[in-house]
Amino acid sequence: MTGQHLGEILLERGLVGPDQLLAALDEQANTGCSLVEALLGAGAITEDDTVKVLAEQAGLEFVDLDEYPVDRAATLTISTAVAKHHRMLPIAFDGDALVVAMAEPGDILALDDAQSMSGRPVRPVVCQAVALDRAITRWMRSDEEIDHLGQSMGDSFVPEEAESSQVEIISEDSPVVRYVNLLISQAISDGASDIHLEPAEHELRVRYRIDGVLHEAQSAPKSIQSQVISRVKILSEMDIAERRKPQDGRITVAEDGKSIDLRVASLPTVWGEKIVMRVLDTQGVTLNLKDLSFEESNLTIYEQSFRKP
Repeated sequence: MTGQHLGEILLERGLVGPDQLLAALDEQANTGCSLVEALLGAGAITEDDTVKVLAEQAGLEFVDLDEYPVDRAATLTISTAVAKHHRMLPIAFDGDALVVAMAEPGDILALDDAQSMSGRPVRPVVCQAVALDRAITRWMRSDEEIDHLGQSMGDSFVPEEAESSQVEIISEDSPVVRYVNLLISQAISDGASDIHLEPAEHELRVRYRIDGVLHEAQSAPKSIQSQVISRVKILSEMDIAERRKPQDGRITVAEDGKSIDLRVASLPTVWGEKIVMRVLDTQGVTLNLKDLSFEESNLTIYEQSFRKP
């Protein structure tokens, strides 16, 4: 804790003037509202300013979740239900500690649940409530539904030898279609470059490659493995009856108004066919040389090297 009064911090940072602060203190005394509510009601400060100042007063770090590079592996340390119930989002690792973004960092029960579920000490940081809701929607939206679909498909197991004929006429609202669509949608949302569907002895493991690192995502029951892989092979126009040879294919999907290409490869393994999907944004990303983090002197030399007559 800094020990400073909220009004002192606001004055020091030039966010309010002396007259505005005195008027807000009078409003607080007359109505019983908080100083923050009085200042917000008078339009003296914004909600963003308020959150930053409250974080400073509590001695905590403020993060802008709209800009912060959230670590996908951190978000997987607690369940979607817990994140939404307590309105918190794990965003990074700080050594052994788990960094958790919260609009109300004083919620001891939320911190205890995060520590218990992750098995790590928790370091809270403060963020704006609206930005937190957006981040939870983005990072946690599909995990719970993907897990539920995986379990429900496992309960309604279709024998592998029957799938080659049945999966071709599968309806677009079936669980396996929804499951594969969610896996792809979540990968694109997370900025993954690759999706790995890896058969193991007792499960189908799903991993996303994000910023060059493979992150463990949802694992599905072994019983749905053939359904999921067959669905992906049909979408990429592979031969679903051929399971002993490597194959290549391609899928095009639309996500947020953009066309996304998925280059698909299948490879036989000991526990079944492994699928890797490379995610390619067909619209591309336009970058200039300054985006490559050149120092000014090096950038000048580099530009001169290819601008010579």
